[in-house]
Amino acid sequence: MMLKTILFALLFVCFAIGGLIEPIFGILGYMLHYIVGPERQWWHAPLNPLGLRYSFILAAITAVGIVLNRTRLRFGKLLMGQEKLALLMLALIWALTLLGPETVGRYTITDHASIKMTKVMIFCLMMTHVVTQSKDLDKVFWLLVVGSLILGLQAYDVPRRAFTGGRLDAVVGGSDFLDSNALASFMVAATVITGVMFMRSSWRGKLLSAAAGVFSVNTIVLCRSRGALLALCGAGIAIVLMAPKRFRIKLMVGMVVAAAGLLYLSDPQFLTRMGDISTHADAVLEGREASDRSTMMRIEAWKGGLKMLSHNPFGVGPGNFNQNIGRYSPDVAGMSPHSTYIQSAADLGLPGLALFLAILGNALWTVRKVIRECEQSEQLPENQRLTFQWTACGLGSVIVGYATSGITGHFLYFEAFWWYLMLPVCLHRSLENAIEDLSASNTPREAIDMEAVDQT
Repeated sequence: MMLKTILFALLFVCFAIGGLIEPIFGILGYMLHYIVGPERQWWHAPLNPLGLRYSFILAAITAVGIVLNRTRLRFGKLLMGQEKLALLMLALIWALTLLGPETVGRYTITDHASIKMTKVMIFCLMMTHVVTQSKDLDKVFWLLVVGSLILGLQAYDVPRRAFTGGRLDAVVGGSDFLDSNALASFMVAATVITGVMFMRSSWRGKLLSAAAGVFSVNTIVLCRSRGALLALCGAGIAIVLMAPKRFRIKLMVGMVVAAAGLLYLSDPQFLTRMGDISTHADAVLEGREASDRSTMMRIEAWKGGLKMLSHNPFGVGPGNFNQNIGRYSPDVAGMSPHSTYIQSAADLGLPGLALFLAILGNALWTVRKVIRECEQSEQLPENQRLTFQWTACGLGSVIVGYATSGITGHFLYFEAFWWYLMLPVCLHRSLENAIEDLSASNTPREAIDMEAVDQT
């Protein structure tokens, strides 16, 4: 049995047992499994006969751990606004699934969108009720750093003959990363988180973050995703605007260094593909044909999606875009929407699009609320204030990055995207608990002082 196989088995057992004692370990184990996708790796072959469903086991163990440790969890209010909106989205998805047309031929192997989103929401709700302290949120961020490093190393080892059309596609990470655009967007998000942890950590953390950042950027280059470049630009602008003012110059210097690294790692194919962005954007705005077949098909899919919405204002049903697009744009029959917004509108109708935009906007509003409360709080020590501000800036810029890349990529049923939409809830609860702890630690001292005054 391979060393990697043994290491994976030991890690799985540790996360599973740890999840019963501390549910945060179940959360971390589930996220790491999702990122790495062990079932798709060559070193997992000896374990294939067991047929274990690792994600289900880790989720179930985490649920049991939550019940066993329910009195120690500090989530305060049962459901915050973002969680209510997410549940409304799930209810809408199920309503449209049950009332709408049947999905045919597409989900014989993978879960239907309604089933997948149920699993995603269950995990996200467990995450938002477990990750409610700064130390646990740090663990999640470091796991994302380590996960991006693992994916980056996998991508680095992929031989060129395994590329599809010169792009890294369907060979790295879990099943959600079969699409190169999804993988690239995840690595953009990981690059932002890595940068935040680099700014916050000691030299050991900086070394780990730097290594993860280099391999993440290299993976983005190998994916040749124009949407990822848009996401980098959107996230970069957002984090500069949200960062504490005294750190903005240092941050911009770091971004210049990162951009230089991106150019150094780039090859002619990447540069040519990225250089075409403005040309294709002009073609979209002017309504003329684009110069390459990929962009032309994407534009046709968008036009077909808008026609689909005009004929079906309440949507064609979750996951049904592909089977319906041929009716409205025959030249791209069976094609994916290549836009999260078109996907939301076509699949879930105007109510679904409105709800999705509300979830996106509320996530950013929650991040902004945390930043504002940090600035106004007189109780938070400076080091804690900076920790929360950097964490909020990182999450906000990741969400902006996904919102930008969502113009050309479809992420409505992409699990990691929903993690980032729900992590602001964890951030807000962590801040509330930190302030509560500081208030509790100050109360006895004030009471003692008052008692001493009374005695004199």
